[in-house]
Amino acid sequence: MKRPVFHQTDIFHPHADPDDHWDLACNYALASRGDISLLGVMIDYPPWTGDPAVGAVAQMNFITGLTVPFVVGTPQPMMSRTDVQPGADLSSHAAANALLNTLRQSPEPVVINIVGSCRDIALAGLKDPGLFSKKCAAIYLNAGTGSPDPEKSAVLEYNVQRNPSSYAAIFDLPCPVYWMPCWDEVAWTVQERKVMEWGTHYKFQQSEILSHLSPVMQNYFLFALDRSTNQNWLRCLLDPVNPDLLEKYGALERSMWSTAGFLHGAGYSVDRNGNIVPLERIGKDGVFAFEPVSVTCDDAGVTQWRIDRSSNKRFKFHVVDLHNYQPAMVTAMRSLLIPLTRSVVQQEDKMEVPVEVYRGLYVKNSLKNMPDGIQFMLKNNILDAAVNSVNSISVDGVAFTPDCIALKSGGVERPGNAVNPANPFLLALDAEALFKVKSGPVSTGEHRLVISFTAELVGKVEFDVIDTMS
Repeated sequence: MKRPVFHQTDIFHPHADPDDHWDLACNYALASRGDISLLGVMIDYPPWTGDPAVGAVAQMNFITGLTVPFVVGTPQPMMSRTDVQPGADLSSHAAANALLNTLRQSPEPVVINIVGSCRDIALAGLKDPGLFSKKCAAIYLNAGTGSPDPEKSAVLEYNVQRNPSSYAAIFDLPCPVYWMPCWDEVAWTVQERKVMEWGTHYKFQQSEILSHLSPVMQNYFLFALDRSTNQNWLRCLLDPVNPDLLEKYGALERSMWSTAGFLHGAGYSVDRNGNIVPLERIGKDGVFAFEPVSVTCDDAGVTQWRIDRSSNKRFKFHVVDLHNYQPAMVTAMRSLLIPLTRSVVQQEDKMEVPVEVYRGLYVKNSLKNMPDGIQFMLKNNILDAAVNSVNSISVDGVAFTPDCIALKSGGVERPGNAVNPANPFLLALDAEALFKVKSGPVSTGEHRLVISFTAELVGKVEFDVIDTMS
Protein backbone atom coordinates (compact mmCIF):
# COMPACT_ATOMS: atom_id res chain seq x y z
CA MET A 1 0.00 0.00 0.00
CA LYS A 2 1.27 3.49 -0.84
CA ARG A 3 2.28 5.48 2.20
CA PRO A 4 0.97 9.08 2.12
CA VAL A 5 3.85 11.57 2.43
CA PHE A 6 4.01 15.35 2.83
CA HIS A 7 7.42 16.86 2.04
CA GLN A 8 8.68 20.07 3.68
CA THR A 9 11.85 21.59 2.20
CA ASP A 10 13.98 24.72 1.86
CA ILE A 11 14.43 24.30 -1.89
CA PHE A 12 15.27 27.62 -3.56
CA HIS A 13 16.31 28.97 -6.95
CA PRO A 14 19.02 30.11 -7.17
CA HIS A 15 19.82 27.39 -4.68
CA ALA A 16 21.30 27.86 -1.22
CA ASP A 17 22.29 24.19 -1.21
CA PRO A 18 21.18 21.92 -4.08
CA ASP A 19 20.86 18.86 -1.85
CA ASP A 20 17.19 19.84 -1.69
CA HIS A 21 16.83 19.22 -5.44
CA TRP A 22 18.23 15.72 -4.95
CA ASP A 23 15.83 15.21 -2.02
CA LEU A 24 12.86 16.31 -4.11
CA ALA A 25 13.83 13.93 -6.91
CA CYS A 26 14.10 11.03 -4.45
CA ASN A 27 10.57 11.64 -3.18
CA TYR A 28 9.22 11.78 -6.73
CA ALA A 29 11.13 8.59 -7.53
CA LEU A 30 9.50 6.80 -4.60
CA ALA A 31 6.11 8.09 -5.74
CA SER A 32 6.78 6.92 -9.31
CA ARG A 33 7.66 3.44 -8.00
CA GLY A 34 4.31 3.32 -6.20
CA ASP A 35 5.90 3.24 -2.74
CA ILE A 36 4.43 6.55 -1.56
CA SER A 37 1.65 8.94 -2.46
CA LEU A 38 3.25 12.39 -2.47
CA LEU A 39 0.44 14.61 -1.18
CA GLY A 40 2.19 17.97 -1.25
CA VAL A 41 5.40 19.97 -1.10
CA MET A 42 5.83 22.78 1.42
CA ILE A 43 8.65 25.23 0.63
CA ASP A 44 10.18 27.54 3.22
CA TYR A 45 9.87 31.27 2.84
CA PRO A 46 13.41 32.21 1.71
CA PRO A 47 15.52 33.61 4.57
CA TRP A 48 17.74 35.95 2.54
CA THR A 49 18.20 35.04 -1.12
CA GLY A 50 16.56 33.11 -3.91
CA ASP A 51 12.89 32.25 -4.28
CA PRO A 52 10.95 29.05 -3.54
CA ALA A 53 11.94 26.70 -6.36
CA VAL A 54 8.42 26.08 -7.60
CA GLY A 55 9.95 25.44 -11.02
CA ALA A 56 11.66 22.34 -9.64
CA VAL A 57 8.29 21.00 -8.45
CA ALA A 58 6.81 21.75 -11.87
CA GLN A 59 9.74 20.02 -13.57
CA MET A 60 9.37 16.88 -11.46
CA ASN A 61 5.61 16.86 -12.04
CA PHE A 62 6.27 17.01 -15.78
CA ILE A 63 8.92 14.28 -15.70
CA THR A 64 6.85 11.86 -13.62
CA GLY A 65 3.34 12.75 -14.76
CA LEU A 66 2.31 13.47 -11.16
CA THR A 67 0.33 16.55 -10.10
CA VAL A 68 1.77 17.31 -6.68
CA PRO A 69 0.65 20.68 -5.25
CA PHE A 70 2.97 23.07 -3.42
CA VAL A 71 2.62 25.81 -0.82
CA VAL A 72 5.04 28.45 0.50
CA GLY A 73 5.69 28.76 4.23
CA THR A 74 5.44 31.65 6.64
CA PRO A 75 8.00 34.46 6.82
CA GLN A 76 7.37 34.80 10.57
CA PRO A 77 9.51 32.86 13.06
CA MET A 78 7.96 31.40 16.19
CA MET A 79 8.94 33.48 19.22
CA SER A 80 8.51 30.56 21.64
CA ARG A 81 7.84 26.84 21.42
CA THR A 82 4.13 27.51 22.12
CA ASP A 83 3.72 30.53 19.83
CA VAL A 84 0.75 29.92 17.51
CA GLN A 85 1.04 33.46 16.09
CA PRO A 86 -2.58 34.47 16.84
CA GLY A 87 -2.25 37.72 14.90
CA ALA A 88 -0.97 36.12 11.68
CA ASP A 89 -2.95 36.62 8.47
CA LEU A 90 -4.20 33.80 6.25
CA SER A 91 -1.28 34.15 3.86
CA SER A 92 1.29 33.67 6.62
CA HIS A 93 -0.41 30.48 7.80
CA ALA A 94 -1.29 29.13 4.35
CA ALA A 95 1.30 26.36 4.62
CA ALA A 96 0.29 25.24 8.11
CA ASN A 97 -3.38 25.25 7.12
CA ALA A 98 -2.63 23.33 3.92
CA LEU A 99 -0.92 20.61 5.95
CA LEU A 100 -3.85 20.42 8.39
CA ASN A 101 -6.27 20.05 5.48
CA THR A 102 -4.06 17.35 3.98
CA LEU A 103 -4.10 15.40 7.24
CA ARG A 104 -7.88 15.74 7.56
CA GLN A 105 -8.51 14.58 4.00
CA SER A 106 -6.10 11.64 3.98
CA PRO A 107 -7.77 8.33 4.77
CA GLU A 108 -4.48 7.07 6.23
CA PRO A 109 -2.02 8.70 8.65
CA VAL A 110 0.56 10.80 6.81
CA VAL A 111 4.36 10.72 6.98
CA ILE A 112 5.86 14.22 7.18
CA ASN A 113 9.42 14.97 6.06
CA ILE A 114 11.13 18.06 7.47
CA VAL A 115 14.32 18.95 5.60
CA GLY A 116 14.19 22.73 6.12
CA SER A 117 12.87 25.01 8.84
CA CYS A 118 10.49 23.46 11.38
CA ARG A 119 8.23 26.47 11.79
CA ASP A 120 5.28 25.60 9.51
CA ILE A 121 5.04 21.99 10.72
CA ALA A 122 5.32 23.14 14.33
CA LEU A 123 2.61 25.76 13.79
CA ALA A 124 0.28 23.16 12.29
CA GLY A 125 0.92 20.82 15.22
CA LEU A 126 0.25 23.55 17.78
CA LYS A 127 -2.98 24.58 16.04
CA ASP A 128 -4.41 21.04 16.11
CA PRO A 129 -2.37 18.60 18.23
CA GLY A 130 -5.27 16.14 18.34
CA LEU A 131 -5.20 15.84 14.55
CA PHE A 132 -1.45 15.17 14.64
CA SER A 133 -2.02 12.46 17.24
CA LYS A 134 -4.52 10.70 14.98
CA LYS A 135 -3.36 11.43 11.44
CA CYS A 136 0.42 11.94 11.53
CA ALA A 137 2.11 8.57 11.09
CA ALA A 138 5.58 10.00 11.74
CA ILE A 139 7.69 13.11 11.41
CA TYR A 140 11.17 12.58 9.98
CA LEU A 141 13.04 15.53 11.48
CA ASN A 142 16.21 16.28 9.52
CA ALA A 143 17.84 18.80 11.83
CA GLY A 144 20.11 19.08 14.83
CA THR A 145 23.34 17.76 16.27
CA GLY A 146 23.36 14.15 17.45
CA SER A 147 26.52 13.69 19.49
CA PRO A 148 26.07 12.05 22.91
CA ASP A 149 28.62 14.59 24.18
CA PRO A 150 26.56 17.47 25.69
CA GLU A 151 29.21 20.04 24.77
CA LYS A 152 29.21 19.01 21.10
CA SER A 153 25.43 18.63 20.87
CA ALA A 154 25.03 22.19 22.16
CA VAL A 155 26.44 23.53 18.87
CA LEU A 156 23.35 24.34 16.79
CA GLU A 157 23.03 23.01 13.24
CA TYR A 158 21.77 25.33 10.44
CA ASN A 159 18.14 24.17 10.33
CA VAL A 160 17.89 24.60 14.10
CA GLN A 161 19.44 28.06 13.93
CA ARG A 162 16.69 29.13 11.51
CA ASN A 163 14.16 29.00 14.37
CA PRO A 164 15.17 27.15 17.58
CA SER A 165 11.70 27.59 19.12
CA SER A 166 9.98 25.74 16.26
CA TYR A 167 12.61 22.98 16.39
CA ALA A 168 11.94 22.54 20.11
CA ALA A 169 8.18 22.48 19.46
CA ILE A 170 8.49 19.41 17.19
CA PHE A 171 9.65 17.35 20.15
CA ASP A 172 6.46 18.35 22.02
CA LEU A 173 4.09 16.97 19.38
CA PRO A 174 2.03 13.86 20.23
CA CYS A 175 3.00 11.92 17.08
CA PRO A 176 6.05 9.67 16.49
CA VAL A 177 9.21 11.62 15.71
CA TYR A 178 12.15 10.03 13.91
CA TRP A 179 14.99 12.40 14.73
CA MET A 180 17.69 12.55 12.04
CA PRO A 181 20.48 14.87 13.24
CA CYS A 182 22.39 16.23 10.27
CA TRP A 183 25.64 16.01 12.16
CA ASP A 184 27.14 13.94 14.94
CA GLU A 185 29.42 16.96 15.44
CA VAL A 186 28.73 20.12 13.45
CA ALA A 187 31.20 20.44 10.55
CA TRP A 188 31.78 24.04 9.55
CA THR A 189 33.93 23.29 6.50
CA VAL A 190 33.64 20.80 3.65
CA GLN A 191 36.95 19.26 4.69
CA GLU A 192 35.55 18.45 8.15
CA ARG A 193 32.55 16.59 6.79
CA LYS A 194 32.69 12.84 7.35
CA VAL A 195 30.46 9.90 8.20
CA MET A 196 29.91 9.62 11.95
CA GLU A 197 27.79 7.36 14.12
CA TRP A 198 25.02 9.76 15.15
CA GLY A 199 24.64 11.97 12.07
CA THR A 200 22.98 11.39 8.69
CA HIS A 201 25.63 13.09 6.56
CA TYR A 202 27.26 11.35 3.58
CA LYS A 203 28.78 12.67 0.37
CA PHE A 204 29.65 11.69 -3.19
CA GLN A 205 31.05 13.09 -6.41
CA GLN A 206 28.02 14.08 -8.45
CA SER A 207 29.20 12.25 -11.57
CA GLU A 208 28.72 8.99 -9.63
CA ILE A 209 24.99 9.51 -10.11
CA LEU A 210 24.57 12.25 -12.75
CA SER A 211 26.35 10.28 -15.48
CA HIS A 212 23.86 7.40 -15.07
CA LEU A 213 20.65 9.45 -15.28
CA SER A 214 18.33 10.05 -18.21
CA PRO A 215 18.93 13.26 -20.21
CA VAL A 216 15.79 14.89 -18.82
CA MET A 217 16.97 14.25 -15.25
CA GLN A 218 20.45 15.47 -16.04
CA ASN A 219 18.89 18.69 -17.32
CA TYR A 220 16.75 18.93 -14.17
CA PHE A 221 19.87 18.91 -12.00
CA LEU A 222 21.96 21.11 -14.31
CA PHE A 223 19.18 23.73 -14.34
CA ALA A 224 19.49 23.94 -10.54
CA LEU A 225 23.25 23.48 -10.19
CA ASP A 226 24.04 26.16 -12.79
CA ARG A 227 21.55 28.58 -11.19
CA SER A 228 19.96 28.95 -14.62
CA THR A 229 18.20 32.22 -15.45
CA ASN A 230 16.32 30.53 -18.30
CA GLN A 231 12.59 30.97 -17.66
CA ASN A 232 11.72 28.10 -20.02
CA TRP A 233 11.79 25.55 -17.21
CA LEU A 234 10.00 22.90 -19.29
CA ARG A 235 11.71 23.31 -22.65
CA CYS A 236 15.15 23.25 -21.05
CA LEU A 237 14.44 19.72 -19.79
CA LEU A 238 14.04 18.57 -23.38
CA ASP A 239 17.11 20.34 -24.76
CA PRO A 240 20.28 18.36 -25.53
CA VAL A 241 22.38 17.96 -22.39
CA ASN A 242 25.27 20.44 -22.26
CA PRO A 243 28.38 18.21 -21.96
CA ASP A 244 30.50 21.02 -20.52
CA LEU A 245 28.04 21.65 -17.69
CA LEU A 246 27.69 17.92 -17.07
CA GLU A 247 31.46 17.61 -16.72
CA LYS A 248 31.74 20.77 -14.60
CA TYR A 249 29.11 19.85 -12.06
CA GLY A 250 29.81 16.14 -12.19
CA ALA A 251 33.26 16.88 -10.81
CA LEU A 252 31.84 18.60 -7.72
CA GLU A 253 31.22 16.94 -4.38
CA ARG A 254 27.70 16.81 -2.99
CA SER A 255 26.78 16.41 0.68
CA MET A 256 23.50 14.68 1.52
CA TRP A 257 21.60 14.13 4.74
CA SER A 258 17.97 13.08 4.38
CA THR A 259 17.89 10.06 2.06
CA ALA A 260 17.61 7.40 4.74
CA GLY A 261 14.48 9.01 6.18
CA PHE A 262 12.71 9.07 2.82
CA LEU A 263 13.37 5.37 2.38
CA HIS A 264 12.48 4.44 5.95
CA GLY A 265 9.26 6.43 5.75
CA ALA A 266 8.36 4.47 2.61
CA GLY A 267 9.01 1.17 4.39
CA TYR A 268 12.61 0.46 3.33
CA SER A 269 16.16 0.32 4.55
CA VAL A 270 19.50 -0.07 2.72
CA ASP A 271 21.88 -3.01 3.05
CA ARG A 272 25.67 -2.83 2.91
CA ASN A 273 25.64 -3.37 -0.88
CA GLY A 274 23.28 -0.46 -1.49
CA ASN A 275 20.18 -2.55 -2.15
CA ILE A 276 16.87 -0.98 -1.13
CA VAL A 277 15.29 -3.66 1.07
CA PRO A 278 11.86 -3.76 2.79
CA LEU A 279 12.15 -3.10 6.52
CA GLU A 280 10.69 -6.48 7.43
CA ARG A 281 13.51 -8.23 5.54
CA ILE A 282 16.55 -6.09 6.40
CA GLY A 283 17.44 -7.88 9.65
CA LYS A 284 20.97 -6.99 10.76
CA ASP A 285 22.16 -6.14 7.24
CA GLY A 286 21.11 -2.49 7.27
CA VAL A 287 23.68 0.31 7.25
CA PHE A 288 21.46 2.48 9.45
CA ALA A 289 18.81 2.01 12.12
CA PHE A 290 16.47 4.07 14.28
CA GLU A 291 17.03 3.58 17.99
CA PRO A 292 14.28 4.22 20.57
CA VAL A 293 15.28 7.16 22.73
CA SER A 294 14.19 9.58 25.37
CA VAL A 295 15.01 13.09 24.20
CA THR A 296 14.49 16.58 25.52
CA CYS A 297 15.02 19.87 23.72
CA ASP A 298 15.28 23.17 25.56
CA ASP A 299 13.94 26.49 24.30
CA ALA A 300 17.33 27.34 22.76
CA GLY A 301 17.24 24.23 20.56
CA VAL A 302 19.79 22.19 22.55
CA THR A 303 18.96 18.49 22.88
CA GLN A 304 19.82 15.82 25.39
CA TRP A 305 19.06 12.17 24.74
CA ARG A 306 19.61 8.59 25.86
CA ILE A 307 18.73 5.17 24.51
CA ASP A 308 15.37 4.06 25.93
CA ARG A 309 14.12 0.67 24.77
CA SER A 310 10.66 1.42 26.19
CA SER A 311 10.15 4.46 23.96
CA ASN A 312 7.59 4.01 21.17
CA LYS A 313 7.28 7.58 19.90
CA ARG A 314 10.81 8.95 19.75
CA PHE A 315 13.53 7.37 17.62
CA LYS A 316 17.02 8.52 16.66
CA PHE A 317 19.02 7.85 13.52
CA HIS A 318 22.07 5.64 13.99
CA VAL A 319 24.77 4.67 11.46
CA VAL A 320 25.40 1.03 12.37
CA ASP A 321 27.89 0.33 9.54
CA LEU A 322 30.31 3.24 9.38
CA HIS A 323 32.41 1.63 6.64
CA ASN A 324 29.59 0.88 4.19
CA TYR A 325 27.04 3.61 4.96
CA GLN A 326 28.30 6.18 2.47
CA PRO A 327 28.83 3.96 -0.60
CA ALA A 328 25.60 2.08 0.15
CA MET A 329 23.54 5.29 0.29
CA VAL A 330 25.07 6.54 -2.97
CA THR A 331 24.27 3.24 -4.69
CA ALA A 332 20.73 3.28 -3.32
CA MET A 333 20.03 6.83 -4.48
CA ARG A 334 21.45 6.09 -7.92
CA SER A 335 19.18 3.06 -8.34
CA LEU A 336 16.24 5.13 -7.13
CA LEU A 337 16.78 7.93 -9.66
CA ILE A 338 17.86 6.00 -12.76
CA PRO A 339 14.31 4.96 -13.80
CA LEU A 340 13.09 8.58 -13.92
CA THR A 341 12.79 9.70 -17.52
CA ARG A 342 10.49 11.50 -19.91
CA SER A 343 10.62 11.88 -23.66
CA VAL A 344 8.34 14.01 -25.80
CA VAL A 345 7.75 13.82 -29.52
CA GLN A 346 7.11 17.44 -30.29
CA GLN A 347 4.65 18.05 -33.10
CA GLU A 348 3.91 21.70 -32.54
CA ASP A 349 1.62 23.77 -34.68
CA LYS A 350 3.52 26.70 -36.16
CA MET A 351 2.15 29.88 -37.65
CA GLU A 352 2.10 29.69 -41.43
CA VAL A 353 3.61 32.94 -42.71
CA PRO A 354 3.92 33.57 -46.48
CA VAL A 355 7.48 34.09 -47.68
CA GLU A 356 6.47 37.48 -49.08
CA VAL A 357 5.82 38.64 -45.51
CA TYR A 358 9.30 37.54 -44.48
CA ARG A 359 10.82 39.36 -47.43
CA GLY A 360 9.05 42.46 -46.10
CA LEU A 361 11.32 42.31 -43.04
CA TYR A 362 14.30 43.30 -45.16
CA VAL A 363 15.19 47.01 -45.19
CA LYS A 364 15.77 47.89 -48.86
CA ASN A 365 19.13 49.50 -49.68
CA SER A 366 20.57 48.56 -46.26
CA LEU A 367 23.28 46.37 -47.80
CA LYS A 368 26.69 47.87 -46.97
CA ASN A 369 30.29 46.74 -47.07
CA MET A 370 32.40 46.38 -43.91
CA PRO A 371 36.15 45.81 -43.77
CA ASP A 372 35.68 42.04 -43.41
CA GLY A 373 32.24 41.51 -44.95
CA ILE A 374 28.77 42.93 -45.33
CA GLN A 375 25.92 44.19 -43.20
CA PHE A 376 22.20 44.67 -43.74
CA MET A 377 19.08 45.48 -41.73
CA LEU A 378 15.84 43.69 -40.90
CA LYS A 379 12.90 45.52 -39.34
CA ASN A 380 10.40 43.46 -37.36
CA ASN A 381 6.95 44.49 -38.63
CA ILE A 382 5.12 41.29 -37.70
CA LEU A 383 5.05 40.74 -33.88
CA ASP A 384 7.41 40.55 -30.90
CA ALA A 385 9.88 37.81 -31.75
CA ALA A 386 12.46 35.57 -30.12
CA VAL A 387 15.10 34.20 -32.48
CA ASN A 388 16.13 30.79 -31.09
CA SER A 389 18.90 30.06 -33.58
CA VAL A 390 20.74 31.60 -36.51
CA ASN A 391 21.05 28.93 -39.21
CA SER A 392 22.94 30.55 -42.07
CA ILE A 393 23.18 33.50 -44.43
CA SER A 394 24.11 32.96 -48.08
CA VAL A 395 25.66 35.69 -50.19
CA ASP A 396 25.47 34.99 -53.94
CA GLY A 397 25.24 31.25 -53.29
CA VAL A 398 28.02 31.06 -50.68
CA ALA A 399 26.66 29.98 -47.27
CA PHE A 400 28.06 31.37 -44.02
CA THR A 401 27.56 29.59 -40.69
CA PRO A 402 26.53 31.19 -37.35
CA ASP A 403 30.13 31.69 -36.22
CA CYS A 404 30.54 34.12 -39.16
CA ILE A 405 27.37 36.06 -38.26
CA ALA A 406 26.54 38.67 -35.62
CA LEU A 407 23.22 40.34 -34.73
CA LYS A 408 22.79 43.76 -33.15
CA SER A 409 19.67 45.46 -31.84
CA GLY A 410 19.12 48.10 -29.17
CA GLY A 411 22.85 48.54 -28.74
CA VAL A 412 23.37 44.84 -27.88
CA GLU A 413 25.42 42.69 -30.25
CA ARG A 414 25.39 38.87 -30.12
CA PRO A 415 27.46 36.30 -32.05
CA GLY A 416 25.21 34.11 -34.15
CA ASN A 417 26.55 30.94 -32.53
CA ALA A 418 25.57 32.28 -29.05
CA VAL A 419 21.88 32.45 -29.96
CA ASN A 420 19.94 29.40 -28.70
CA PRO A 421 16.57 28.60 -27.08
CA ALA A 422 18.01 29.21 -23.62
CA ASN A 423 19.45 32.58 -24.70
CA PRO A 424 17.30 33.82 -27.59
CA PHE A 425 17.85 37.05 -29.52
CA LEU A 426 14.82 39.19 -28.69
CA LEU A 427 13.44 41.54 -31.32
CA ALA A 428 10.46 43.69 -30.36
CA LEU A 429 7.80 44.80 -32.81
CA ASP A 430 9.05 47.73 -34.96
CA ALA A 431 12.65 47.18 -33.76
CA GLU A 432 15.51 46.94 -36.26
CA ALA A 433 18.28 44.34 -36.22
CA LEU A 434 21.64 44.78 -37.89
CA PHE A 435 23.09 41.58 -39.37
CA LYS A 436 26.84 41.38 -39.94
CA VAL A 437 28.38 38.64 -42.09
CA LYS A 438 32.11 37.95 -42.34
CA SER A 439 31.90 37.23 -46.04
CA GLY A 440 34.50 39.66 -47.26
CA PRO A 441 33.38 42.85 -49.11
CA VAL A 442 31.25 42.45 -52.22
CA SER A 443 31.28 44.39 -55.46
CA THR A 444 28.86 47.10 -56.45
CA GLY A 445 25.65 45.99 -58.12
CA GLU A 446 22.91 43.49 -57.27
CA HIS A 447 23.45 40.60 -54.82
CA ARG A 448 21.20 37.76 -53.72
CA LEU A 449 20.97 37.04 -49.97
CA VAL A 450 19.31 33.96 -48.42
CA ILE A 451 18.59 34.51 -44.74
CA SER A 452 17.76 31.55 -42.48
CA PHE A 453 16.97 31.49 -38.75
CA THR A 454 14.55 29.85 -36.33
CA ALA A 455 12.04 31.85 -34.29
CA GLU A 456 9.57 31.10 -31.53
CA LEU A 457 5.97 30.52 -32.73
CA VAL A 458 6.85 30.26 -36.44
CA GLY A 459 9.76 27.79 -36.47
CA LYS A 460 12.22 27.95 -39.36
CA VAL A 461 12.29 31.23 -41.28
CA GLU A 462 14.04 31.27 -44.66
CA PHE A 463 13.71 33.79 -47.46
CA ASP A 464 15.75 35.38 -50.21
CA VAL A 465 16.07 39.02 -51.24
CA ILE A 466 17.89 41.00 -53.91
CA ASP A 467 19.60 44.23 -52.87
CA THR A 468 22.07 46.56 -54.48
CA MET A 469 25.49 47.49 -53.20
CA SER A 470 26.01 51.10 -54.22
